[in-house]
Amino acid sequence: MGCNNFLFWKSRFEDVLELHDLEDVIKTETHPQKKLPDCSLNPAYSKDKVVLSWIKATTSSSIKTLLITWSTAYEAWTLLEKRLSPMSKTYIRTLQDQIRTPKKDPEQSVADYLIHAKSLFDSVTMLAPQFLMANLLIKYSMA
Repeated sequence: MGCNNFLFWKSRFEDVLELHDLEDVIKTETHPQKKLPDCSLNPAYSKDKVVLSWIKATTSSSIKTLLITWSTAYEAWTLLEKRLSPMSKTYIRTLQDQIRTPKKDPEQSVADYLIHAKSLFDSVTMLAPQFLMANLLIKYSMA
């Protein structure tokens, strides 16, 4: 998962969590103890670590760096929603920057670059009202 396909990734990830009856792990803020009083492994801790590792395993390297400091699946999930949700100011700003300064990495194929450009265009199309409003606010705040 990268910056431009968060909603698709989130939808698929939630389906997997539902299938494994793990939706509560990302919806409930908990810090489960590793061991139970009888010294056995806490099932809630195990579930949390499984979901956290799935989140980290399915994100791009640039996203993984955001997740390094978080120790629970809930914290990681909340951060991703806050940073990558199409309605977030950070996401809109990032999208604006990518559209204003398009560049192809030297190692990137033309096909991959075009797919990335199409993904940016699709994101703008989906966010048109918010994107246009953000541009107007920036334009008039600089005047």
